[in-house]
Amino acid sequence: MAYQPIFSPTLIAWPPVVCRNWLCTVMITPPPDGTGVRDYIHVMDLAEGHVRSLDAIEATGLGHTVNIGTGQGYSVLEVIRAYEAVSGTKIPYRVAPRRAGDVAIYLADATLAREVLGFETKRDLFDMCRSNWAWIQKDA
Repeated sequence: MAYQPIFSPTLIAWPPVVCRNWLCTVMITPPPDGTGVRDYIHVMDLAEGHVRSLDAIEATGLGHTVNIGTGQGYSVLEVIRAYEAVSGTKIPYRVAPRRAGDVAIYLADATLAREVLGFETKRDLFDMCRSNWAWIQKDA
């Protein structure tokens, strides 16, 4: 399940946090399953985004600030379920109260990465879980 971003120049949370709308997206509304939603990114997408960034700096001589992210979020329970599906292993967990200052949904706004670098992520949550599980199995 992906969540559509709502842009806000200020993050309403305690302690107060300032968030430029071109760097992040925040929604205060709780997600459907009640667990926090974050913009997870595959390590290879992150690496490829950094390579694109360095290439752009080398080509233009200009620096830039962009957010390398997917712009989509997954809840903690969605991550657990995806990892269970990939690994074939039941993951034990317990639900704890929300920590002070945690926002319900926090996503990257990757618009500038797309516009400045022509970069978009290629991998989804299941790709992330599969890659991690394969790495764990290799070292087991």
